[in-house]
Amino acid sequence: MKWFWIVGAALLLAACSRDGPKLGSQPYAGPPLSIESTPPRHTIILTAPSAGWSLSLDRATRGFDRTDVFITIRRPDPAYMHAQVVSTHRMDSSVDSSTPIRLLARILEAQERPLRQPFNPVQQPTP
Repeated sequence: MKWFWIVGAALLLAACSRDGPKLGSQPYAGPPLSIESTPPRHTIILTAPSAGWSLSLDRATRGFDRTDVFITIRRPDPAYMHAQVVSTHRMDSSVDSSTPIRLLARILEAQERPLRQPFNPVQQPTP
């Protein structure tokens, strides 16, 4: 009977654990990112050095005192021509503008699969 409780506890712990995003130890080092916090939701702004860059929201995870927003930035596909002009991309974070957020980002190549590349914290004051 004792083994039943041990197996039950192990299953419960396995069910409660989550495989969250991998966090990097270095600060984000890429094209400038900023947050515009006007109602109703935070907007994430990427200022890319050329056209062809893309921005996507991976997840927003609610914590005790803030929401962590995880985004993926993709480099331009080298198989195509891209205008060499500064390009601004805006994305809705889906998080209410009154909620503090922490922005975490990773940069992938155009065709790279998002496996376990870490998300790095974007260094800026959180709203």
